[in-house]
Amino acid sequence: MDKTVTVIGAGIVGVCCALHLQREGFKVRLIKKGVPGKAASFGNSGSFGIASCVPFGMPGILKKVPRMLFDTESPLKLRWSHVPKALPWFLRFIAASRKSRVEAITAAGGKVVRPLDETTVTLFGAPRIYRYLQGVGAVTDGVRGLHTHSPVPMERILEAGEVPDLVFADHGFAGAAVARGIPAIAVMDTNDTALAVARARGRDLTLIPLDDGRRPDAYDVIAEMFQWELAQGR
Repeated sequence: MDKTVTVIGAGIVGVCCALHLQREGFKVRLIKKGVPGKAASFGNSGSFGIASCVPFGMPGILKKVPRMLFDTESPLKLRWSHVPKALPWFLRFIAASRKSRVEAITAAGGKVVRPLDETTVTLFGAPRIYRYLQGVGAVTDGVRGLHTHSPVPMERILEAGEVPDLVFADHGFAGAAVARGIPAIAVMDTNDTALAVARARGRDLTLIPLDDGRRPDAYDVIAEMFQWELAQGR
């Protein structure tokens, strides 16, 4: 007898659940009032995670843990019944957060490449400038970073010179990279489904889901962990 599941809601959560169930062999019926991908899953900030290259395991991070555990706006949540099982990981994390260890990890890190420092691209009939703002490549009006989902700027970058072994980006930038077979770590707004669908279809893509409704400093702990993972070569 065929296994059938009905998923109500075709936003980011509903679509990902439906895709996973389908891969597991279920027949899936996806129900949505209105257009899929709209409502809470429509639109995003189009921002770049400028600070998202700082390790999680950093000196001083442990001092922040008590406050984060009792802050309802904090991204850190802990199931106390899981603590005994997770204790070995906690001890390794504490060891990796020592100043001497962080300095050694940083020294062993990879090379950051900038195949293209600046160029002009046309997006939806308007000329835009791709350049680096505070060390991060972005589409701009010449001064400020602009929102875009277009893969065109990243395609231009990849054609310009040295091809990276790993891309850290969001939206169309990350999409263009994985389309070329380049592994990517991507910031994904929880109300944007495209990168989640690519990941569900087997692309070499690590996602960092963020919620536009949170204060930027709520993600400090995630940003710090990300750089630690990079330095470990994971």
